[in-house]
Amino acid sequence: MKLLIISLVFPLLLTGQNNKTYYSLEKALENPDLVYRLVLEKKELQAFPSEILQFKNLEHLDLSENKIMRLPKEINQLKALKVLNLMNNELESIPASITELVQLEYLYLAFNNLREVPSELGALKLLKKLNLTSNYIRVLPESFKNLTKLKELDCKGTHLSNSDAESWKAILPNC
Repeated sequence: MKLLIISLVFPLLLTGQNNKTYYSLEKALENPDLVYRLVLEKKELQAFPSEILQFKNLEHLDLSENKIMRLPKEINQLKALKVLNLMNNELESIPASITELVQLEYLYLAFNNLREVPSELGALKLLKKLNLTSNYIRVLPESFKNLTKLKELDCKGTHLSNSDAESWKAILPNC
C-alpha cells in the first residue's frame, strides 16, 4: 500500500506547479507563490500590472499584444523570470533594471516602438534568444559581445544597416 501511494505522489512532486499556466491576473493573485507561468496576452492592458511583482516564483511572463508603453524599473523583482514576452506592445524603452533578471533566457521585444536597446542587456549571461524584430533600432550595443549563450538574435525589420547586421553575425557566431 505504501508503494502505491509513493508511486502516485512522486510524479506530482517532480512536476510541482511549474506546468500550471494562469490566464487571469485575478486567479493568479489567489495563490501568488504558486504562479510560475502567467499569460495575459490580448488583454488590452494600457500599463504593466504592478500586481505581477508579487509573483516571486514567476518564470514565464507573456504580456504580448497589449498596449503597454513602459515597464516599471521594479521589474527586476521578478528574479526567477526565464521568459519575458512583450511583443506587440507600444514600448518606447526598456529599463536598465531588466538586466537584474539574471535567469532570463528568452526576451521577446518585437513589434514595439523601441529606438534603442540598453547596453546593460549585455549583462544577461544566460540569454539564448533576443527578438527585436520591427523596431526603430539603428545600432546594437557593443556589450552584446558578452552574450555568449545567445543562439538567436532576430533584428528583421529594424533600421540596422546591412553592414551592421553582417558585422553582428561575425561578433555573435552562435547566432
